Parts: sequence; structure tokens; C-alpha cells
Amino acid sequence: MASVVADPDFTKLVFRAEPFSSMDSALRYELLSLARSERLAEGKYFYKKGEPPREVIILLSGKMRTLGEMPGTEGPVLFGEHGPGDSVGWDSALAGSQSTQAFVDETVSGIAVSAQDFLRIARLDPALRKAVLAQPTTGEIWRAVVAELSRRKVRSELAEGIVKELTPLCIARDWPANRSEIEAKQSCTWVISGGDGMTAGALWEVNEDVNWARLIGIPTDSLDSAIQRSMGVKEPAKPAPAEIIPAAKKLPTGRMGLPIFRTAIVLLGVIAGAAIGVAGWASRQPIVEQIESGGRLVFAGDAHDLKASVAGKLSALQITPGQKVTEGTVLAVVVPPRDEAKTKLTTETLAQTKSAILFCERLLEGSPLKLTDAPAAIAQSAGRIAALKSELRVKRAISTGAKDDPSLSATEKAVVDAHFAAQNANFSARLDAAQNDSSVRREDLAEAEQALRDAQDELRLQISAASSPQSERGDDAKIAAAAAARATASYRRIVAQRQDAVNRIRKEIAAIRTAPVTSLTPTAGVDQTSKLEAAIRDAEKEVKSYSASMRVLALETELALEQVNADAAPRQILAARAGIVQSVAALPKGAVVTETTVIARFITRQAWEVELPDSLLHALNSGRQFTLLRISPDGTASRADAYFTGIAEGTEINRAKFITTAADDGWRHGDQARIKTDAVVCSLLDRWLVDPSLIFQ
Repeated sequence: MASVVADPDFTKLVFRAEPFSSMDSALRYELLSLARSERLAEGKYFYKKGEPPREVIILLSGKMRTLGEMPGTEGPVLFGEHGPGDSVGWDSALAGSQSTQAFVDETVSGIAVSAQDFLRIARLDPALRKAVLAQPTTGEIWRAVVAELSRRKVRSELAEGIVKELTPLCIARDWPANRSEIEAKQSCTWVISGGDGMTAGALWEVNEDVNWARLIGIPTDSLDSAIQRSMGVKEPAKPAPAEIIPAAKKLPTGRMGLPIFRTAIVLLGVIAGAAIGVAGWASRQPIVEQIESGGRLVFAGDAHDLKASVAGKLSALQITPGQKVTEGTVLAVVVPPRDEAKTKLTTETLAQTKSAILFCERLLEGSPLKLTDAPAAIAQSAGRIAALKSELRVKRAISTGAKDDPSLSATEKAVVDAHFAAQNANFSARLDAAQNDSSVRREDLAEAEQALRDAQDELRLQISAASSPQSERGDDAKIAAAAAARATASYRRIVAQRQDAVNRIRKEIAAIRTAPVTSLTPTAGVDQTSKLEAAIRDAEKEVKSYSASMRVLALETELALEQVNADAAPRQILAARAGIVQSVAALPKGAVVTETTVIARFITRQAWEVELPDSLLHALNSGRQFTLLRISPDGTASRADAYFTGIAEGTEINRAKFITTAADDGWRHGDQARIKTDAVVCSLLDRWLVDPSLIFQ
């Protein structure tokens, strides 16, 4: 079987499938940037027991099984079968489990990312969290139940039945995200699956300092009932109401033999029930022993056609008949046809998108642009921004008097110059008018000043007359003095009025002279520029929104272009297993091939069979790992790990089929081999039936 390897960047395209297509864009691209492509051939492991997995694989194609060694179980426990779209290894990595392994059933293609990064992103992204973390895995339930049975000092061999019964009832929750639900569900026993500084399998205790913990909730009542049933303990029945015998009533005399007979019957029933219960319990107690057997090694490697697996032109055929190849050997290189129309369209779309993004950036920066280059979607907004900014520059130049501002365009400078020219013309006209007005008012001022002087002269005369010595005496003198005082007061009022008239005319003349100067003050106030700036910000929001949409489109277009390039990238046809090339097709370089074109005939060396007795065959089940010792003709032995895959059919002698990755050219058809493995040989009841004396041991 051959595998196809393309440009590693093709892994970016996996996120078009659920749940990755529903992820937050930023988290999806972060996960993508941390991932690498991975390909595993049939019979390989993504991770083996002995150390916790450090990476998670997201399957794109192929099939994989996860297995685990659990206390008290016979051989590996199947935790799950996985296909395209599944994420494998995160739960074992979270728990730090060293007893799990991921075995490839069918050539796997996918991407791998560190378990720590995968779990961090899965917790942050709602779509990935719902698809991956919402429900507990089989492995998590197994580990939680086994840990709780150990605390209760219950035999671990009972775990399998208890796990099967409780699996539909168990739940998974996060701390502190689901704190309220965890604290409310007092009916559950919460066991730690993993987290920041958490010990997997420990009982959860509220810890405010824990940043994150994943907990498995096991219904306590259901767990208690399952343990009792597994141990053969019946739930106590409700006692029947006892028969009440009046104290005055006595049993008839002469009939004491009947109660004794009934008592004996009851005792015999109790003994028989106890014996049946013990027998039932013993029938569920497995006897696990190491079994070993040997037989003849039979080569079962199949010869099959190697196909091109991809359509295109053959670039190179790098194998010859009889050549021994190992896994990953390059057998051929095929160049797929390029979709030129799609490539051109995608390239043009990407160029237009990037051009639109650049235009938006320069527009927002205020760089000079041609509005004719604006994308149609924002042409109106771009024109409005340009007009508003131009008006703002003109207003600021007018308000500050900066007629020679270098930031002004020729058109804007012309507007500013025209404004100041009009202002100067207006000033000249107002100055002329002011001069005419001031000459008239100066004549009025001269008249007012003359009237003031006349009034002042009259006042002085009146004061002088009032102060002259009076020869008269008596009432007439008093009357004359009072009249003189009234006349003086009257002239004082007239002088004050004339003085006010002079001051008023002088102020009017001063105002006429300063009017042309005040007309040159700035006409663009703060309120006008603030409104313009607010209008510019509103228009820029539309441009920013459009630019953001173009960036998203650019990313999608780049992915599409990568897809086109990946589809047209040369494909290496690799050997998925070790074997021998039996024959090679006569295909010249440049020959057009399809997915089904046969390029060679190949014989694999991983599949073998060994003759075993029926008793041992019945003890094996699919996926069981065993140790294989192959004895060469010279007596030397080579050790290998193998997996039982089934019983060969159509043969007179039963043969166990298995797959191993340790086979080499030294293995020969007919060599002797021995296998060793642990298996359930019988139940405790079977042993008692064979040797009753064991009952009392």
C-alpha cells in the first residue's frame, strides 16, 4: 500500500471541516501555526505505553484505536475507535497516563500539535470545547472508576462491568467555569482527570488557587449499587410484617415435630442459597495465567498492486524489480495538473483585495491618493473624507492666518487667498466709509465742544455774580441769593450735559476708526472645526469596517491559493510498509496516470501467521498484544511485539494471524516461533469443579 505526501502547508486546509470551521478565526490560525503534518502507516503507533503522549493528532483520513492497560483486566482495554475529524491523545496527556497507546488500523493522515497547546485552545474556543471536551472519554471514565474502587478497597477486576454500567451516567465539568454546578451536584463523586497542578485520579476538594481542573462526575448512588451487584451482594429486601401471635394463644400440644421439620427445611434452603451465591460469585472470578505455545511460522505477507493514488504526470519512477524497500521509501513522484483558470482568478482576487487594503490604509493615514483608484464600495466615503479634510485645512488656515501653509493644495491655497482678498477689499471699503463718517462726526464734535465752552463761560459768570458782595439786607437779599444759587445749579447741569455729548461723539469717532480692524478677526471658530472632525471620523469608520472585511477576504483567498498550489504540488508516493518490489510497470517519464494506475507489484513482510492449538486460539482476542520469539535454524532467537488480528480461514491447521513491525529479511516461512501472553484460562468455579479441594483453600 502506498501513501501520498504533499506540501506540508496543505494542513492549513483541514479547518474547513467541523468543528474547526466554526472556531474563532484568531484561535483557529493560532492552532494552525502550532501544528505540523503527520502520516502513520498501518501497524504503527502514534504513542506507546511507557510515557504520557506529548502531542494530539487530528485525523484527516484513516482509522486508529486507543488502548489502555487497566488493573485487573485481561489484556488491553479498547478505549475508542477513531476516524476523520477525531482528536486523539489529549485525555491521556491531560491525565499523564503511561499505560495507554494509539494503534493505527488504517494508514492515518493528519496534523499533530502539542497536547498543552491543544487543550489551552480547546478550552478557549466554544466550538472546539463543545466537540472535544463536553463529554468524558472512555479512558477518563476508566481511570476515574479504578481510582475510586482503589480508595474503597474494591477488587480491580470488577472495574470493567462497573465502567460499562456507569459510562452513560458520568459527566465532565471544568473548574472554575462550572463551579456552581459542581458545588450543587452533591450526588456525584468528583474525580480529577487533570488540570493545572492537579493529580489525576484524586478526589476533588475545593481549591480557590486552582486556575483550571477537569473533573469527572460519577453518580455516587449508581456507583454503590454497581459495586454491590458486581460483588454478588443483593440489595436488602424490605422485611415482611411479622405474624402477631396473641400472648394468650398457645400452640396445640403434641405437635412439636412440625416446627422442627420446618426449621430444617429453612436451614437447608439457606445453605443451598449460599452455595448458589458462592458458585455464582466464583463463576465471575477469572483465572489469569501466562500461556505459552509454539508452532511453525507461516509467511502471510500479501502481494498487491501499488497504485499512483493521484492523477497527473509521472515525474519519476524510483524503484526496480526485486528492490527491498522500507517504510517511507519514495516509490514515484507524480505532478498533478494545475487548474490555471482557478489559479488566475484566485491570484487576481488576492491582488485586488490587497490593493483595496493598501488604499484604505493610505486614505486613513492622510496620504495623497487618486479618488479614481478607490474601490467602488467605499468610493463615496473616500470622496467625502477628502472633501471634509480639504475644508478642514482651509478653515484652519483662515483661522490662523496661515496663507502659506505648505500642506495646502493649489486649489485650497486659492480658496484661502480669495478669502483674504475679499476680506482686504471689505476692509478698504469699511475704512473709506469710516473716514467719511468720522469727518461728519468731527464737525458735530466741534459744535458740541463750542457749546460746552459757551456753557462753561456762562457758568463762570453766574458763579462770579453769585459770589459778589450784596449791599441789600433783609428778605430781598435772601431771595436774590436763592435765585442766584438756582441759576448756578442749572448751568452746572447744562455743562454736564454738554460734556456728555462731547464724550459720546468722541467714542463714536473712535469706534468708526477701529471698525475696519475688527473685521479682520478669524471667522472659523472651534465649533466649526469640531463638527468637521466628527464628520471625518464617521466617514473613516466606514472605511475601517470595509478594510477589516477585506483582510478577512485576503486570508481566505490566500488559503484558497495555497489549496490550488497544494493540489498542483508534486506528490511523493511512499511505501507504507516494508517489503519487496515484485515488478514495475513500464511507464515512461511524463506518462499521464490516474489514481488507479498500477505502477508496481509489492509484497509486504509485516503480516505473518503461526500454528497454535485451539485452546490458545480461543484465549486470544483481536488487538491483544503478545511477545513473539522467532527461532532461527541456527537456534538463535529474536524477540518482537505483535498484535493478534484473527484466525486464518480455509486451512487444515489453525493459524493465528498477527502483525509485527519487527520482521526482517531473516524471517523465513517454516521457522519455529513461540508466543507468550496473559490470558483468562477459566473461572474460579471451573477450577473448583475440577479440584473440589481448592474450595477450602
